Amino acid sequence: MSGFSLLVLPAVFAVLLSGVSADNILETRSNSVCATLICPQSSFAHYYECCGSTNTDCCFKLQTWLIVVVAILLILIAASVVLSLIKCIFCCN
Repeated sequence: MSGFSLLVLPAVFAVLLSGVSADNILETRSNSVCATLICPQSSFAHYYECCGSTNTDCCFKLQTWLIVVVAILLILIAASVVLSLIKCIFCCN
């Protein structure tokens, strides 16, 4: 990982987590009963939410913190690839 990525990572986490307490970012949300249907058990990475026109179906949802972590990792990987290509093109040593 480049030095730039190591400097940007703490800044990105600080911006994303500002105003969010540790109590609610890791909270597991789940509706256990949707009308007459009992939804499956939630886990640390996913939960189920009532959906459909009459809220009678259980819909799979990812936890918010997992979406944020995956997005940050994808951004860092893309930035590393772009910076590596730029370095390869302009600094052919």
